[in-house]
Amino acid sequence: MLNNWERLAKVIQYLGFNVNSFAKEIGLTRAERLYQIKRGNYAN
Repeated sequence: MLNNWERLAKVIQYLGFNVNSFAKEIGLTRAERLYQIKRGNYAN
């Protein structure tokens, strides 16, 4: 079973983005929130 980051990484890869470009595409100014997910710090 994939964890949250692994699922997100697969979506990013499938869409042809890197983490930074994906963050910008979804409206984030920085990819820091995505890296927080990677580290397991994704509380609201």
